[in-house]
Amino acid sequence: MGPMGGRVSSAVQRFSSKLRGPWGGARGPHEPPVVRGWVPYLGCALPFGRNAPDFLVRCRQRYGDAFSVHLMGRRLTFLLDARDFPSVLKQSETLSFNPIAHEISTRAFGYRSVYDSPITEDELRAGYHRHLRSGTMGPLAERTQEGLAGSLVARLRDLPPGDQAWREASLYELVARVVFEAGTFALFGEGSFDEPARQHFESFDANFGRLVAGVPLRLLGSTRHDREVLIDRLVSLWPHASAFIEERHEMLAEHVDAREVARVQFSMLWASQANTIPAAFWAVALLLEDEHALAAVRDEIDQHIERRADGRIDCSPDRLKRMRHLDSAILEALRLTSGAITIRAVVEPCTLELTSGQRCALRPGDHVCMFPYITHRDPDVFEQPEQYRFDRFYSERGAKQFFKAGERLGYALMPFGGGETMCPGRFLALSEIKMLVVMLLADYEVERLPQQTRPAFDMTRSGLGILPPAGPLRVRVRPRSRD
Repeated sequence: MGPMGGRVSSAVQRFSSKLRGPWGGARGPHEPPVVRGWVPYLGCALPFGRNAPDFLVRCRQRYGDAFSVHLMGRRLTFLLDARDFPSVLKQSETLSFNPIAHEISTRAFGYRSVYDSPITEDELRAGYHRHLRSGTMGPLAERTQEGLAGSLVARLRDLPPGDQAWREASLYELVARVVFEAGTFALFGEGSFDEPARQHFESFDANFGRLVAGVPLRLLGSTRHDREVLIDRLVSLWPHASAFIEERHEMLAEHVDAREVARVQFSMLWASQANTIPAAFWAVALLLEDEHALAAVRDEIDQHIERRADGRIDCSPDRLKRMRHLDSAILEALRLTSGAITIRAVVEPCTLELTSGQRCALRPGDHVCMFPYITHRDPDVFEQPEQYRFDRFYSERGAKQFFKAGERLGYALMPFGGGETMCPGRFLALSEIKMLVVMLLADYEVERLPQQTRPAFDMTRSGLGILPPAGPLRVRVRPRSRD
């Protein structure tokens, strides 16, 4: 669900002491070619910020699958062949996520003292295992289902009525409200967040990329105020907070003050919402543009759902697991829309042996980046990669396997990162998206309005996770007959 705190290791301290700017020194033996840009310090920040995938594809065409880019005073080495990803992810000591997490959390969420506390990364990770794994998230999944069911009915009731019981809505706005209400209720408890809080969250999130990039808060409009309003909500526990949040609160409160606890919890709020909302939107939006996909998924839902005595749908994990077409459709949506960069800091000198036979030397202070967006569009891995194929990941059992040049890829699909820092909340996020799709399609007819087409991706969010839509998608919704 996002970067959490932990004691900065000696390796990270060595990393900090060895930071060097990219403008000093010539390229050493086996170091990849460097794309410097024209403006000192900024380097390639402007073309990268406008459209990172387009910029990186152009670099790849010129330099191959391994090259370095100067960006905001840093040297980032990009490895774009998915066959090289395991060689990065397995070296967790030499290539560490800890410095990245430290930098993001201090810039974006404002917490610092937790890094000097006795709390370790292992302790925080143990909490994820106790509450967020597929076999342990039952209570959170039940609370999420309860929240989604109530919010979906309430939000659809709020829409203005139209002809023949249809109600029109912006699909993104509808999904954002439902997912935010349900997710915050499940994690943080009753009354913790409301619609004004969601608007503050949306405003904060709009500037998240700039904040992480190092733009001072004073230059980001209301971002500081938005952040502090949301942190205020988390200083104390709310009624019926989840066991996961209560446990974290108690552990953190033993070592840091209440405001610092709230800042750490705020990072969990952001991590649980920022990518789940656009992912849920795309899961629905892409189904609506493919009538065969919509029919197949709806038939599967009708086949497997059961209703409780109160009429609500049973979305237990066991039932969701049986919906293999739904699972494939969501993974395909993630393939097309994930723009995350998986990044590691070089804390010790090392040289990677790449699949091409090239050696890639890395200096302390460099960052190593994997950009799965490009793998997700590699025709050698995914046939006709720009097409939405809802059954691309369909398998009767187990996970579908993908290959490149005859070699099975362990990381063909990477919407949640990889290695030991893979998003710990991925099981809950996927479950929430599935529940929303099931509830929406089981009980409602949903159609795009005439002349509405798939909105483009907001490419300025490249690197942060799921790419949100750059424009609206209007839909109409009405109750579905159960006859």
